[in-house]
Amino acid sequence: MNEKDLFTQALGVQPPWEIKEVRMDVKEQRVEVEVECTQTVWADPETKQRLHIHGYEKRSWRHLDMMQFETTIVARVPRLKYPDGHTELLSVAWAEPHSRHTLFLKHGPSRCFGPASLSKPPAGSCGSSGTPLTGSWSEQWRADSCDGGQTK
Repeated sequence: MNEKDLFTQALGVQPPWEIKEVRMDVKEQRVEVEVECTQTVWADPETKQRLHIHGYEKRSWRHLDMMQFETTIVARVPRLKYPDGHTELLSVAWAEPHSRHTLFLKHGPSRCFGPASLSKPPAGSCGSSGTPLTGSWSEQWRADSCDGGQTK
C-alpha cells in the first residue's frame, strides 16, 4: 500500500475526490494531504441543467493528528455557476461549509464510525474486578483486594 492508498482509506476520501499528493515534513512532524476533484461536469440537482466551473478556491482543513503528525487536508474546491448566475462552492464530504476543521476532528470518531460493537461487556471504570468506581478511593482499593473487601 502506498501513501495515497493509506490516506485515501484513513481519511475516507471518495469520488469525485482523490488524493493527489502527500507531503510529509518529518522534522516539523507535519503531513499535508492534497485532495483534488476529478469531476469536471456538474448538473443542478433541481433543474438538471449543466453547471459550469466558475473557478476554484484553495481551502485547508485541520484533521486529527495521524501518527503524531499534525495533519492538514488541502484542496482546490470548484465554485459552480448556476443558470440564474449565482455561484456556490462545492460542498466537501469531510467538512461542514465554511469550517476549517474536518468532521472527524470536530465531532470525533463517533460521528464517522458510530459505536463499537462489544463481544463482552466492558469492565468497570476501575479495578480488576470490573466493579464500577463508587465511594472513596480506599473503599475501591479494599473491594479490589484479594480478600474481596472482607476484613478478618
